[in-house]
Amino acid sequence: MKIIYLAILALVPSFMVGQSLNNIESVEYDPINDAWLVSNGSSIISQDHFGNHTYFSEGVASAGYGMEVIGGNVFVIQNSGALAGYDLTTGEEVLSLPLGMTFPNGMATDGVSRLWVTDFSTGKIGEIDVTDLDNPVLSIVVNFITTTPNGIVYDEANDRLLFVNWSSNAPVTAVDLSDYSTSDIINTGVASCDGIDDDNDGNWFISSWSPTRITKYSPDFASSEIITVPGLSMPADISYSKELDSLAIPNVGTSEAIIIGFGPTSIDDLPKENGFFSIYPNPVTDQSAAHFSLATSANVKMEIRDVQGKLITTLVEENLAPGKHRILFAGLNLEKGYYICNAETEGNVFLYPFLVQ
Repeated sequence: MKIIYLAILALVPSFMVGQSLNNIESVEYDPINDAWLVSNGSSIISQDHFGNHTYFSEGVASAGYGMEVIGGNVFVIQNSGALAGYDLTTGEEVLSLPLGMTFPNGMATDGVSRLWVTDFSTGKIGEIDVTDLDNPVLSIVVNFITTTPNGIVYDEANDRLLFVNWSSNAPVTAVDLSDYSTSDIINTGVASCDGIDDDNDGNWFISSWSPTRITKYSPDFASSEIITVPGLSMPADISYSKELDSLAIPNVGTSEAIIIGFGPTSIDDLPKENGFFSIYPNPVTDQSAAHFSLATSANVKMEIRDVQGKLITTLVEENLAPGKHRILFAGLNLEKGYYICNAETEGNVFLYPFLVQ
């Protein structure tokens, strides 16, 4: 059975690390130490599952942007624009390579020997072969992309790269690795896309800043679901841990790492219920979410009230795009008892009672 959980993992307070934690950009799962690595500008923070924070490599290692794990090493983009590699067991530096890019930002890997890095400023993509750590080979394989490439991922099933763009109506663009030609897969309809990654079932997750959201796409991008995360603010270079079935979101706006574990892979997996929306599971735990679909864009207000009608929290109050939506309940810390979820849209009001045990 898969478990849904969400933990907002505040990074190390400044009095513990002697610096301001306002440079968070990427989060990557470290399978060797069973922890999350967070890029923090001049350092890398290691976060375990109990909320404890330590410096990775005793503060010697640094990462400013994208990170990827291959085998026993983590590769990172530093603020200096160089690619560095660190041994996950010892923390020792195993690779240092100037990339010669203006703004290297996103990074992807095939998990074997290749890395790809996007240049946000000049529209280039570099490929690095790290088979020989002492002699890595860097090649610029894509030049002069007219958009601003940001997060990037390797699509193993189609032997291609997919990257998102920092633009209005930002496209998801594919790079055919047989000839390095590019083509747009889909226009997302959102702006300022930052990160992209896939799960065990081939679904794609994309983070955007305008509007602030996580969008989940089916493997062929034919359908999508909007995932609303409490406290989401400027989500950056997201990363999906296939080992844990969890999505890590660097929440730049609050300098926190948000970790979401997923249960049902889509709303189609849930029990069918009549009405505008459903809450599942119910009784509600951290595994629950409100699910609904919109045929057209609409103003939606969704609140949680107690049985006396007192407002507990507002889950969402904004104009939402058409399609499937998932509003997470995890992290709300509701006390035991009965509640009513009020959903209002286009003059219609729906009431959905639920129980927290």
